[in-house]
Parts: sequence; structure tokens; C-alpha cells
Amino acid sequence: MRYLFYCFYRIIKGNNDSTPYFTTYAAISAVNYMNFFTIVLIIERILGSDIMPKNLNKLGIVISALPVLILNYYLFFYKKRYLEIINDYEKSNKINHPNWVAIGSMVVSFLLLAVTKKILFYF
Repeated sequence: MRYLFYCFYRIIKGNNDSTPYFTTYAAISAVNYMNFFTIVLIIERILGSDIMPKNLNKLGIVISALPVLILNYYLFFYKKRYLEIINDYEKSNKINHPNWVAIGSMVVSFLLLAVTKKILFYF
């Protein structure tokens, strides 16, 4: 997660975003929410009952995203942990191809969600 956070941060910072920390937080939260929603779909299919309503309005989407947003806040922003992550990766040579990692994680998460939804509700 730390590596992914730093990859998103490097891309967003390179685009001269005025709020790179918040934008990184939003991007990583979107990826995590897609993964969370995929897991919910699989659990719903296994249990045979709905965990989340099928027609969420905007308020319902925000409420269902709250656990992901709160978790990401504590992982990255509580006690300014994002600065520690950024400083660790800036000092080391651990970073390889941050653009591919960040964009790839978004694409894979979206495709996984789409494929899971299509497969689970086809049968």
C-alpha cells in the first residue's frame, strides 16, 4: 500500500497538482473502493443475499465508501504518515516504474470489478 501511495503521489505531483496529498488520497481510496466493492459482490453471490442495495444513490455511495476513506485516512494521514512514506521512497532507490504501477492498479481493479460483476450476475 505504501508503494502504491508513493506511485500515485509521484504521478500527481508531476502534474503540478495544487493538492497532491489529497488527490493521492482520493486516487488510492478509489482503487480500494473498487476492490472493496468487488469483494462485496463475491460475498453476496456466495451468501445468496444482498449486503448492499442494488440502486445506490449518491448518498448511499458516500456512506458505503466511508470505511475505505476512514481506513485510508489512518493509514496515510494520521500523524502525517504520508510524509514518512514519501521521505522513505525519496531517499531510496526502491521505486521502479511508478506510472505503470499506479495506472495498472487502477485498470486491474476496474477490470476485476467489471468482470466479477458480469460473471457473477450472468450465472
